[in-house]
Amino acid sequence: PKPSDQTEPEYVTMTVEEALRLMITISDNYAATLLAEHLGWEKIDDFLEAQNLASIDLVEKDAPTTTARATMELLERIYKKTAVDADSSTQMLDLLLAQKTNDRIPKYLPAGTRVGHKTGELGAVRHDAGIVFGKKSDYIFVFLTETNNTQEATENIATSSKKIFDALEGQ
Repeated sequence: PKPSDQTEPEYVTMTVEEALRLMITISDNYAATLLAEHLGWEKIDDFLEAQNLASIDLVEKDAPTTTARATMELLERIYKKTAVDADSSTQMLDLLLAQKTNDRIPKYLPAGTRVGHKTGELGAVRHDAGIVFGKKSDYIFVFLTETNNTQEATENIATSSKKIFDALEGQ
């Protein structure tokens, strides 16, 4: 084709706040990559290591990777308002509470149950990790999966979440 027939590639720009919102509330991997590129993968990784969250790896081979324990520890810090500082923790929790993909942890929970959570989807990966605010108790739930049957994994997360909720709430 002639050069005049070709279109220029489109570039998306967004604010840090918008990238964070998209990354957390709809698990937008493109927004996450833009944000990490802007901040620097190694700087983020070094910060996590300094926070004793070295099991969250953003730079080594096969990255990004995490463990259920590291994810739980980060969520616990957000819950206790010790992730960076109280104000930052509150902002993080507000983003988690605004999650739009609710086909896992909150799917079978009673209407009105507050759940601040982060889903993950990439290829065979289906994750959900979050803080459930019950009437009798609050808890942190971390489910990390890698499977060829992502629909089954999604459903297993939802049913496991309901079983834990019922056990803790005496339902």
